[in-house]
Amino acid sequence: MKQRLLCLLLALLMLFPLTLVACDKDPADPNTPNNGGSGGQAGTVDTDSTEHYLPEELFAAVKTAYEKKDAGNFPALNYNEAPFAIADDAFAGKKIVEITLPVQKTGEADADGNLCFTLYVMPNTYVALISAKKTDVTEHKIKIKPADYGLEADKKLVCKYITVNLTSYDLQLTEGQTLAIGAKEDTVMIAGMDTSSTTSSTAKVIKDWREQWLVTGYHLNLFKGAKGKENGGMYFTRDSLPVDFVFDYGTPAAKKAVLDARKAEEDAYAAKLAAVAEAYDGKYLSLMGDSISSFRGITDNTDYSGALINNRCYYGASYMNDYTQMYWGRLAYECNMELCVINGWSSSKVYGGGQDKNDRVDATQDNMLVRSTTLHNKDGQNPDLIILYMGINDVNTKHWSDLYDRLEARGSKTQKEIVAEWLEGVHSTYQANSDNGVQPGKTYTSWEASYALSLERMQYNYPDAEIYIMNLTRSQHSTGAEEAGKQKILKANTCLAALAEYYGVKIIDQAKSEVNYDNCHLYGADEANPTALHPNLMGHAMMTKLIVETLYENLPKD
Repeated sequence: MKQRLLCLLLALLMLFPLTLVACDKDPADPNTPNNGGSGGQAGTVDTDSTEHYLPEELFAAVKTAYEKKDAGNFPALNYNEAPFAIADDAFAGKKIVEITLPVQKTGEADADGNLCFTLYVMPNTYVALISAKKTDVTEHKIKIKPADYGLEADKKLVCKYITVNLTSYDLQLTEGQTLAIGAKEDTVMIAGMDTSSTTSSTAKVIKDWREQWLVTGYHLNLFKGAKGKENGGMYFTRDSLPVDFVFDYGTPAAKKAVLDARKAEEDAYAAKLAAVAEAYDGKYLSLMGDSISSFRGITDNTDYSGALINNRCYYGASYMNDYTQMYWGRLAYECNMELCVINGWSSSKVYGGGQDKNDRVDATQDNMLVRSTTLHNKDGQNPDLIILYMGINDVNTKHWSDLYDRLEARGSKTQKEIVAEWLEGVHSTYQANSDNGVQPGKTYTSWEASYALSLERMQYNYPDAEIYIMNLTRSQHSTGAEEAGKQKILKANTCLAALAEYYGVKIIDQAKSEVNYDNCHLYGADEANPTALHPNLMGHAMMTKLIVETLYENLPKD
């Protein structure tokens, strides 16, 4: 036990399968016995009160591909890195009564002829995961008779899905809990699914896996960190965990209530999306951002704008199917908007001094003020909607002004009055040093000043465009100790809100998102570092949802 928990703390491997969907039919092989062997309870679960974790048709395709022994796309997991945590909030508050898992190989049976795999019930917040203690984790040893599942002991390669009944194990999770699977001594060893494949016979299955996510909002991690570069005991993997579970709501009425509530929420959002799509149909979208907004082939594509030539990119086709899975691409796709200029630049700052495409440090063109006048395309088309998502690379720098301190100590003055007084110094510095173009440290001396001057340039150059500022979400991204990091984001967002009010632009408030400090690891995709700085597919979907809801709130009302 001690060794397993130490492994959990120091080498917790996070795999992200799909999130909860309604699916009442059992995708498992009907010829596979559905019982728990010596440790389980015989018989199938009641489908009137249950639903599956994974979508039936998609999971069936994965199952078929796996059982063809496509080892390249379903690699054996390294059980020295077990357990494999399922970082998903779909399990919170659910009772787990069945599991369907891909058996890669089996080990030696015990004295009673049983094989075994291990399930853990564990906390699912970022801080709890990186500091999991023995008292935080409940271990369940699931024993099965190999003959009941068409298995043999000590088999080198199996490539077979089995379904095991778990009703006798009382796997009732509470809020804030999830599951992990696998221990070093397990004799039922499962496979992962490498979702990076694009060329093999399983490529279509993997592409469908991603595309169904695009349509329905499933959650899938695609990113792999270098071995040995753990952060707080965790690192990511390209391997998704193609394991299905069955949730039991207790009664058909309880299940219906859950599904009805989910349907009502989906319908409400669909109505908002339809209204936003009608209002923005055919309009041109421009965006300025950093790595979170960059996508190779779009944000460095000079066919749109010659100003994109030096832009570094973080995301690309190896991360997702195409740009429509980025938050801005999904927005354009779902609202039938046209891309004008998506000026995302990895490592860029509002202040400046990031890196360009050739990895040159202190790039002179990456700052917000220079880029603020290049949001029209080569054809001279101006944007109708501009979204700004900048600042996360500035919060840890020294380039802060005293704007936040002034706002905090404003006394009887209004927020606008404080910003107006602060801008006097910003404009004075700009006017005194603007003859030689934009020079960070001379043209402006803080990232807030650069942001303010950029807004002025955008409003002058694109007077008919709506401008939205997307404020910063707090994650584990290098913002220091817990309270210090919280303060940095608070300070930045306070300044952004004040600038938005002064210039009459609108805020997309990420505090209203479903992503927060506790669950940021569910939505992050940083290689070897689960800090949620760069969103995964579900993270991008949540950002799109927030933008749509914000646009909807600001639509003209009859």
